[in-house]
Formats: sequence, C-alpha cells, structure tokens
Amino acid sequence: MDNLCVFLDELLAWVTPLPQVPVTYAAEDRIPVNTARAPYLELGFHAEGDPADVSVADLSVRTEPGTVVALNAHFGNRGIAEGQWAYWCLSFAAPLSGSLVRFAAQPLLLAGAIPNPGRVRDHYAAVVRQFSRRQGCHEPRLKARVLLLLACLREELDPRNPGRAHGPRAVEAAVDVLHQRFADPELRLSDVAATVGLSRAHLCRLFQRERRESPMRLLARLRLERAAELLTRTHLDIGEIAFAVGYGDRLYFSRVFHRFAGCSPTEYRRRYPAG
Repeated sequence: MDNLCVFLDELLAWVTPLPQVPVTYAAEDRIPVNTARAPYLELGFHAEGDPADVSVADLSVRTEPGTVVALNAHFGNRGIAEGQWAYWCLSFAAPLSGSLVRFAAQPLLLAGAIPNPGRVRDHYAAVVRQFSRRQGCHEPRLKARVLLLLACLREELDPRNPGRAHGPRAVEAAVDVLHQRFADPELRLSDVAATVGLSRAHLCRLFQRERRESPMRLLARLRLERAAELLTRTHLDIGEIAFAVGYGDRLYFSRVFHRFAGCSPTEYRRRYPAG
C-alpha cells in the first residue's frame, strides 16, 4: 500500500506541471487484457465482476472488485478474470526523465483495496468520456479530470485518511443492516456492501479483521438463531418459520438448520417444546 501511495504521489507531481497529459488509452474493458510491450505506465481499476489475475512478467496479483493496480507495460501485462469483469484502464506515455523513469527499468505491479469504489469508478468514467471527445478545450479538461482521478485514488488509499479509518464503524453499520434485514430472502452481500458504501471484497476483509467471520456467515447465524427461537416459542409450522427467517425453500432450511443445531427442526422442537 505504501509503495502504491508513493507511486501516486510521484505521478501527481509529474502530471501537475504538464501543459498536456500524455494519455495514450482510457477505457472500460470487459474482456481479458493482454497489453503488448510498450513504454506505458498504467492505472487499472477492477470495478466489478469475478476475481481476476493481473500479471506483469513474473509478477502477479489476485484482484477483486474494488482493487486498483499500478503497473507498467514495458514488459507487457495481462488481466484475466475467472468469468466476467469490468476493468477500467488509464495509460500514460512513460516519461523519459525524472523520478518515474525508474518504474520502466523492471516489472511494476502494485495493488490496493479501495474503500469507496463508486467514487473511483465515477472519476474513471469522467476521464474516459473526456478522452473520447477530443474537441473544444480538450487538453485542459482532460488534465483536470486526470488530476481529480489521481487525487481521488491517493485519498482512498491513504491510511491516514478518515475515510479508511471507518472500518469498525462500517462493520457495525453492516451488522445493523443484517440484523434489520435478515428475514429478507432477497438480501445479498452486494446489497449490504452498497448500503455501507464499500465494495463486497473490502467489506469481507473488514469483517474478517473485526469479527473473524464473513458477513454471510453472520447472516446465516442470525437466521438460524431466530428460527430456533421460533421453534421453541411458537406453534408455526416449519415452512412458515423458514419463510419468516429468510429461507424460501423448506427443504434447504431443514438441511442448514440440521448443520447448525445437530438435528432437524422437528426434532429440535420436540426436544425444546414451547413453554
């Protein structure tokens, strides 16, 4: 993370005084990336889709939605997702002098997780739109949008940024969402992540760090604990209880409840009858 922040600092220092920013490519790709050798420095953003492997020469990193990568194309680079993905890419013609020259000497591949991927995606989209227009005051507008993107990335990745210090608060907010909506059979991890303003991948990482469990494991536990309570305190039938705690399929509910309690819902009710 620190190396990625250093790279962004130097990129910002390089771009700021330039009258024109040498952008060679700016687009959203939804196909595998296979960049031939070229003197480019690139910033990629895995915005959505399945996990992917991004590589430069013998360097490789596993990315998920919400991951930003800094890489060079001097040795070629590749990005291949397990299925579908959306990968935003911004390429610069590498400078021939200055501190950034060292990033051309050997393969470069740095990665970091973005807490607020929607914000980053919007800035990438603004750069791509301006890059494709090439009319009017194109160059100053493009430079302005590139600087805004770089500043956004730097802020998102800065560990001192209050936006990154909200991990425990974000987890608490996500836990609240799960408590409030666990009975909703349509509730998905992406819904919870969007509600608290994080990517799915980043939310899962925070959950593991703060609670040592995944959001979906907590969701299942909340549902099954409530089901156990309903079994012992009400006379609802098994199907009604399954529906009440977010399971649309009675048979599936019975299987997961058995794994949770060590017996079927019917047997659990027999063992612990309502008082």
